[in-house]
Amino acid sequence: MTTILIATGYASTRAGFRAMLSGVSDCLMVGEARNIEEALALLASTHPDVMLTDDSVGPLKEHLEELEQNLVLCDDPKFDCNCRQG
Repeated sequence: MTTILIATGYASTRAGFRAMLSGVSDCLMVGEARNIEEALALLASTHPDVMLTDDSVGPLKEHLEELEQNLVLCDDPKFDCNCRQG
């Protein structure tokens, strides 16, 4: 089972991801964050396999060290996600 954290400041985007993921049997959404502080707290407490995020959560670059403690960062415009090492 792949665990997923959604981190975006846009309620409509969170709702869209939630709806999309609800139909996927091998995915489990473990949390939703509206900002970088919530995202970092949820990363530490839930240890998701994948975090779906965008710039609307806040200044990601300012928190790279904290993010890298929990994630392997990928920067591919075709597949914009952050995946935990494991």
